[in-house]
Amino acid sequence: MALARSGAARLVAVTMGEDGAIVASANEVVRLAALPCDVRSAVGAGDSFTAAMTLALARGASLADALSWGVAAGTAAVACAGTARIRRVDVEMQYRRLIEAVEEPCCV
Repeated sequence: MALARSGAARLVAVTMGEDGAIVASANEVVRLAALPCDVRSAVGAGDSFTAAMTLALARGASLADALSWGVAAGTAAVACAGTARIRRVDVEMQYRRLIEAVEEPCCV
């Protein structure tokens, strides 16, 4: 949070595995719990999280919604075996699960 508040970074996102993820800007901090799933491999989970969150932000999503897409993509990645590629339909399914499970992300 200090990096974002000091202006050293516009956004700082941290993934915390089964403890979820957090993203901070100068004005806002959003944290989401992880979605429960059968973990098959962590390969590519962070990259998937970052790619989905970046794409959502580029498309104009709010910080909370972008974090939701990131968590959904990370969840889809850990549910895949080894280096299997995640599919858009898998990310969208995890995103729907997240939205249903969490009415609104917790702001700190």
